[in-house]
Formats: sequence, structure tokens, C-alpha cells
Amino acid sequence: MAYRASQDLVHVTTEGSSSPLDVDLAVLIARIQESPDASNYATLQRFFQERIDNQMAVHISKENATRLCRVLMLRASDKTENKLRPQMTQTAKMSLELLFGFAREVDEVQDVLEPFGATELGNRLKLERHLMEDDPDHVLMTTDFITFLSTNYPKFKDWKAFVGPSVHDIVLQNRDSLPKRSFDQSAPRLSSASHMPPEGLFRPVSVVPPIFLR
Repeated sequence: MAYRASQDLVHVTTEGSSSPLDVDLAVLIARIQESPDASNYATLQRFFQERIDNQMAVHISKENATRLCRVLMLRASDKTENKLRPQMTQTAKMSLELLFGFAREVDEVQDVLEPFGATELGNRLKLERHLMEDDPDHVLMTTDFITFLSTNYPKFKDWKAFVGPSVHDIVLQNRDSLPKRSFDQSAPRLSSASHMPPEGLFRPVSVVPPIFLR
């Protein structure tokens, strides 16, 4: 199925402490961490999408947001065992797409991503490798993710900081294929009240949450 940039997004706010969703989400995160099976990703995708489609507020704790990002970022770097030309695994692609979905919709996930530097985030997610895949839909989705980050976080304004020069043409070509709404600020809370200046205007200091350093 061809990738379609998201329609009008339901911007989900989170408040309060743990909820039934947090309990269920913790179980799904644990399953993916234990077994990167496609069925577990499909369950998480369906679980999340049903709530967005029904305009249900997604309540997610900061702890679960951090765990979710840690697991999806780790799995997003998985490659096949082909030594001649390794490809990103299907679960790696699903991890990146799920992280993008949560980043668009959930405040706590946005908060987890914000402290990273663009280059560090690009390296952890292996964005260059994702852009070099032979899957046009996945490459377009990856470009859409980069565009979301550069549009909604002032510190990520320069999208070129996420990936090396060797794939800049790929990003430019795919940006031309994205609809106008992909360049709209869908998370204006970040754009108007970021805690950090644009990259290049400050000396990089690692402020990655401790859970990522384990």
C-alpha cells in the first residue's frame, strides 16, 4: 500500500498519571523488546491508530514514552544479515513509522525526542540507511518524518543536520512529493515554546535521558 502523508492530525494531549492505556502500552512495549515480531508491531499500530481514528485522547506516562522511544529507536537500526548488501529489516521500517506516528500525536514522545541533537538522532535512527532503501514508500515516509522534525522543532530547523550530504538529493527529491500539509506546524507547542535554540547556535551537550545510556 502506497505511503500517504497524514491527513489532518488529531493533536493528542496527555495529562494526569497512569491510565489503562499506559498499562496496555507497557505490555506492548515489553513484547516488542522481547521479540521484534511483526505481529507485535501490527498490534501496537492497530492499538494506536484506533484511538487516533476515534479521536480518543492518548494518555501516556513519561516513563512509558521514554521506554517506547528507546525500544523503537533501537529496533529502527536493525539490518538483515546479508553481508554484501544489508537492508533494513521490516521491523526496523515499522519501528521508524511507529515512532513517527507517536511523535506527531503524543506530547510526551515529543518531549523525549527534543533533547537529542539532530545528528545524534539521525544516527540512532539510521535515517541515512532508511533513505537508501529500495522501498519508495518507506523513503517518502522517512522524508516526511525528517520534515516533521525540522518544521516543528526550532532546534531541528536545518533538516540537513539529520543526514549526510550523500542522501541530501534523496531528501530533496522526496520533499517535492510531499503535500503542503507535511510542512505545516502540526505540533505548534514545540514551535512556539522550544527549550533550545536552533542547532548550530549552541555548543552541543548531551542531555539524553539516562535510560538511553544503559
